[in-house]
Amino acid sequence: MNKKKFNKKGILMPEVLKILIAVLVIAALLYLTVSFYGILMGQYKLQQATLHLENIINKGNELENGGKADYLLTNPVGWKLMDFNKQNEKALCFCPEGVKILDTLQNYESCSKLGICSNSKKKIEIVLSDHVIYLIKGDGPKTLTIFAAADKITVRPYVVDPESDPMSEALKDLEGQGV
Repeated sequence: MNKKKFNKKGILMPEVLKILIAVLVIAALLYLTVSFYGILMGQYKLQQATLHLENIINKGNELENGGKADYLLTNPVGWKLMDFNKQNEKALCFCPEGVKILDTLQNYESCSKLGICSNSKKKIEIVLSDHVIYLIKGDGPKTLTIFAAADKITVRPYVVDPESDPMSEALKDLEGQGV
């Protein structure tokens, strides 16, 4: 019988080194792949927000005084649509998670750096008590109603039954102003 003689040292040092380098290279590739995916998704959400923001503002500017239109807002999920006071002008912004809701210049700057903000020919206002429309995962798309007046665009979530809506009084006031 022919018995093979094994080295009593076990696995040789060059083999261990090759396995260790292979494991490190695979870990580095996985890290780079996950990082690259995160960068791409962040840019994709910013592009989605930019497109929706432009569409909302363009739709508001195109409406005649007293006009009304609906707009379906689907993404970016986890972001919020906010209005900000900026030196007597209203800015409409899409802000990612982490930007506070307070209406201050510091939050406007934070949102415009991390998200996207845009001004319009007209003042822009979200008709909700906190001036924020949240895009929460699992809620599905939101339908917005855009009202136009001579000097203002008003955005609010669509309401099926205006009588059960707590903001119906504010809407009646806006309609009374020709919005």
